[in-house]
Amino acid sequence: MPDSYDLTQLDSNTFEHLVNLITLRVLGPGSTGFAPGSDGGRDGYFEGEAPYPSETERWSGCWYIQSKFHKPHLSKDPQKWLLEKIKEEIKEFEDPDSKRQWADNWIIATNIDPSGVPETGSFDQARKLVTEACPKLENRFHIWGGRKILDFLALHSEISDYYRHFLTPGKILTEIYNQIKDAQAEVKTILRFLVLSPFDDQQHTKLEQAAPPGSTIERPGIHDLFIDLPFRSKEHALKDLVMQMLVCTSAKCHRFDEEQLDTEEWQLWYRHPSRARVWFIKGGPGQGKSTIGQYFCQIQRAALILQKDSVLSRLASKYKNLAKEIQKVAEKHGFWTGKPRIPISIELKEFAQWFGQKDKSTSRGVLTYLAEWISVGVEQQVTTGTLKRILASHSWVIVFDGLDEVPQDVKDAVALEVCRFVDKISCEANADLLTICTSRPQGYSDQFADLDNSTIELINLSPDQALACAKPVLELERSPSEAKKCFQILESAIDSPAVRQLMTTPLQAHIMAVVVRDGERPPERKWKLFANFYQVIKRREANRNLPDKRLAKLLREQDQLLKTVHNRLGFVLHARAELSKGAQTKLERDEFEKLVTGAVKQMVETEVDETIKVLMEATTDRLVLVSTPDDGNHVRFDIRPLQEFFAAEFLYESVSAEKLRQRIEMIAGDAHWREVMHFLLSALVENNRPTELAVTVQVLESLNEGDQESLRLLGRRLGRGAILAARLLQEGVLDEDKRIRQQFRKCLEPLAGFTETDLLRGLIQVNRPDSQSWLYNFLISLLQDNNPTESIGAAIVLSQILPDDHTKKQEVVNFLLASPSNYLSYVIISNSARRDIIGERQSFTIKNWFLEIFIKVLISTKWLYLTEDALILLLKILEFNDDKAFKIAEKLDFSKVEHELFKILLKRNRQFLRSDKNNIVKDYGLVEIFQAQPAWVSDIKEIELSQDINKIKGVLQVCYLVVRFFKYKSRSELIEIAKLFQGDNAYLNSRLISQLGMRPPINIESSINEQIEQINSATDEEIQRLCFNEQRVVISNKHSRKQRIISDLCKELVDDYLDIAIYLLDERIARHTENSEDSKELLNIIVDRAIKNPEVLRNYPSLWGHLLKECREHESELRNALLRASTGTVADQLPPFAFYGFKLNLPSEVSLLPHLVNALFNNHRRYYHDIEDHEILDFLSKQIALLVDNSMYLREMIYDLSQPQAIRYAGVIAFLLHPNGSKKLEDLKQPLIELCNPKMEYWYVRSIAICLRLLASEEDPVSKLVANSLLEATRADYKTRQCLHGLLNQWRESSHSPVQKAGVLDKWLSGAE
Repeated sequence: MPDSYDLTQLDSNTFEHLVNLITLRVLGPGSTGFAPGSDGGRDGYFEGEAPYPSETERWSGCWYIQSKFHKPHLSKDPQKWLLEKIKEEIKEFEDPDSKRQWADNWIIATNIDPSGVPETGSFDQARKLVTEACPKLENRFHIWGGRKILDFLALHSEISDYYRHFLTPGKILTEIYNQIKDAQAEVKTILRFLVLSPFDDQQHTKLEQAAPPGSTIERPGIHDLFIDLPFRSKEHALKDLVMQMLVCTSAKCHRFDEEQLDTEEWQLWYRHPSRARVWFIKGGPGQGKSTIGQYFCQIQRAALILQKDSVLSRLASKYKNLAKEIQKVAEKHGFWTGKPRIPISIELKEFAQWFGQKDKSTSRGVLTYLAEWISVGVEQQVTTGTLKRILASHSWVIVFDGLDEVPQDVKDAVALEVCRFVDKISCEANADLLTICTSRPQGYSDQFADLDNSTIELINLSPDQALACAKPVLELERSPSEAKKCFQILESAIDSPAVRQLMTTPLQAHIMAVVVRDGERPPERKWKLFANFYQVIKRREANRNLPDKRLAKLLREQDQLLKTVHNRLGFVLHARAELSKGAQTKLERDEFEKLVTGAVKQMVETEVDETIKVLMEATTDRLVLVSTPDDGNHVRFDIRPLQEFFAAEFLYESVSAEKLRQRIEMIAGDAHWREVMHFLLSALVENNRPTELAVTVQVLESLNEGDQESLRLLGRRLGRGAILAARLLQEGVLDEDKRIRQQFRKCLEPLAGFTETDLLRGLIQVNRPDSQSWLYNFLISLLQDNNPTESIGAAIVLSQILPDDHTKKQEVVNFLLASPSNYLSYVIISNSARRDIIGERQSFTIKNWFLEIFIKVLISTKWLYLTEDALILLLKILEFNDDKAFKIAEKLDFSKVEHELFKILLKRNRQFLRSDKNNIVKDYGLVEIFQAQPAWVSDIKEIELSQDINKIKGVLQVCYLVVRFFKYKSRSELIEIAKLFQGDNAYLNSRLISQLGMRPPINIESSINEQIEQINSATDEEIQRLCFNEQRVVISNKHSRKQRIISDLCKELVDDYLDIAIYLLDERIARHTENSEDSKELLNIIVDRAIKNPEVLRNYPSLWGHLLKECREHESELRNALLRASTGTVADQLPPFAFYGFKLNLPSEVSLLPHLVNALFNNHRRYYHDIEDHEILDFLSKQIALLVDNSMYLREMIYDLSQPQAIRYAGVIAFLLHPNGSKKLEDLKQPLIELCNPKMEYWYVRSIAICLRLLASEEDPVSKLVANSLLEATRADYKTRQCLHGLLNQWRESSHSPVQKAGVLDKWLSGAE
């Protein structure tokens, strides 16, 4: 370990990432890092036994590892600083209001070395402090000081190599310059270009109008206006601030780590926003997703400039001054970095235009695009090879901004190139690359799902954040007193729910500030905000002392002409952006002149040529909101929402109601035009245009119903008109007039049948009193009037918004209690609390009346018919709301024993940590089996258990039997429990008993007599052992890839736990066994056991081909075992293993086909990512051909009515995908429709939905018929309906270029149509 490695080169974030990685190596792969902040006292958490502090003295139990980084010059006495930090932690642990609990082992990692002077040194003082606070830690508290950290790095050289560029002092760009062997002038020029050129271009926000032309004050920099933005991560049930978390993950090395663990749990850990290598930022219009990347890149550039790197020598003072300004602001907010990344920002609409113009036979990847872009910028040839070598040096951040702005015809291909670059090119270069991708939700249909990203959803600004966002704009060109007055106006206005809702995005907060600063009243709706913004900027320019009197007169007197020019430009740019050739959304000046000429000739009688000339001259700078970049060659709108606003204004400007109908019919259902439609609908309401509004509502209703009666349900499930109407209600556009809300009533009705919770969120977020009251009554009426299948969405929304004191609350309670069990189950699992429950956070609120339903269900027999996930979530929600739950239980007249049983039910998950209180039964190397007694057992001594079980309510009867068994441990109690494992409710009973901490050795498929006989034959010791809940803890990759485990342990695992052994079979055991002979022997043992227990193979069809290939000597027996396994139901969910194909012996093995087809489609994206749809189809086709070589046999199977339904299902999918089959849905139209019935299995619906996504589009009439039939067949199967969400979303978010395809752009501009 070289002494030149300097820990002071790090910052607190990087140091924490480094410590987490060291912990992984030293303690083992159970270590889990937490993001900075309220971490419950834990930067790192570990549970179990580890070879620390030595192989012989192994600590065990619960571990806390905390990072304490001391910045250079932070304090004069680092030792004292460390002790103060430890005291602060102890104080937190001792705080009775804190949820922190003392660990069994506590390690503090720091970059300073604690003094070792006996008694008075900081180490001894720290130990004394900890021991006094928690005596059990007297010999279980360590400090890893700076020297210890360096020793660990020397011991684990792979870590020091991994973090070398963070640890080594030096100038970043010079290091790259010295390392790359290409022509040095070229490399130096490239690096200067990447840092300096964008630094100047990207210093301002896109809202140029904050400081207009002619202003005496400089335009504000992005650092002057930026505030950190709130986001949520559903996957991690996390809410935080974007830049704060982005700084944290930027401090981590993102090179490929061969030691990185690949289990689902660890992948989730690595995807946490604080450490993810890929961020996907999803945000609506104006929410700041582009600004985040822009500002983050500016900080990196400023830090590189201020390093005084020789590569950036001889800089103009403006660069240094700007960098210092950014540093000052960034340091104030904690965004500054001492280890900057080299930033590259790519606007995907520009990449899309380049991509669309390139011949398909040429390279069209991101690397080629960058090479060409840089070549133009530096005026010399740059090769992709040079870029690859540069990427391999130091750290990078690349922003891929605005997938939503990419036209539909190339969107998927563009996203695929991004995925290829991130997952392949950067890995080949071994680049330390942080990637940020952005998109609006509209027009996005999972194109980045293949990236292993952390999805960052931007959420609404709080009122305080909105005011903070507006404040710097209010202060521009205003004295302190004037700015204060404007701020007070806005501060007062934001108390209004309408204004508060309007100021929920940075863009709208800025625009509101501009409007208020110029003396306007704060508008309360979005359309009014944008309209006022236009008027303010126009008036501001008209009032300036313009040297050109002609322009001044035009600005004052030709308001309608100016607005028309804006409207037409907005429409033309938006229409052109339908296709890739118009992706850059700008108009060349000669084209703009034609547009201006057309407008002037239509509207002006005299001085036509002069007016055109004045308008064109004006646009050399900026004409109101029409912007001209520095090159002067084209015009544009700087902000996309402005373009959409003016496009909407064009649509209804000076046209008849009938022409408006024709226009709306063409674009209303297209995702590309959704924002334009929202502005249009808002404008018609705001401007009181009843005739046009009535026409528009009719179009939306027709859009909901579909264009054919046979496709009516498909139209309603797509709900395009309903989604547009719901947004009007959400944003308060319909708030002022109940009559207008009533106009949209029918249009909103399809939402009541939605099962997609994301699409219902708009209704949940309605917060204006009049609209809320109307919405409650509207949804309740739909519950009463509609078939349950068409009211499920209404129930989901009401369960989250209906107040506890609403007059019709009891009607809703009665309805839900009387509803079908699968209906109620889906309402429960759709509750927004689910995200917080998964993340073990209590930020959610549940209505008391809904909690009361939960408890009433539990004390009736209805709980037995809930779905498993609904029951588990219901119990967890009650546990998180136990105080409320106990109060409700008191009102329901629970007896004393029922109350105690209810407490046990809610405490069922609180088990002891795996420390010395638990008994590890066996360590198999890859798997540990251990026993843990549930915590509630210690509370049962005082419970009176003599009550007649028939007097105990519902689910509490199960609790009663389990508690009696734990108390008395007798065979008779166990036999009573065994009786629960009978009939249709056996599985749910068994899951509940397991939740309570007991796993009796009972097979739910056995008869009661067989179970009683088995219990009576058990020994007393075996009966006693059932007092523990045996937990299986699978620790995949517990050992490093460089280590081997003992084969004998694996053999014992096969004998004892065959299903776990098969689960681990997919390359895991083979990777860790001592040699290939052992691996082969182990595989034969697994197969031998599986042949005797074929039912265990049912859940692993992906591995059948692998077993047959590797164990040919057992092929005949194994095929027979597979036949026996295939007689069972096809599983809904399978382990996500790679698929191994093999040839079926038909017709005898035809029963295997449904299982194999299901496996082929199960979690298909995980294995077919980074490839285009046609490549996925090619892969699937080859696998199907391997299974069945004769496609005609498949066709015969489809039409053979004597075949079981599942085999016909499999035949349809296999024939569609077979190379010699037919990929045309038309050829199988009749069986595709016929097989859509309520008895369809889950796996088939999922598979056929994927086929529809791959083989056809919404424009295919047969695909629409099949989709409609699937929707009809799954009306009341809410779980299976989820399989169709992806297909519906893909169709909803697709654009079919309606204006370009119809060729109406010029006709609409001329007024002919």
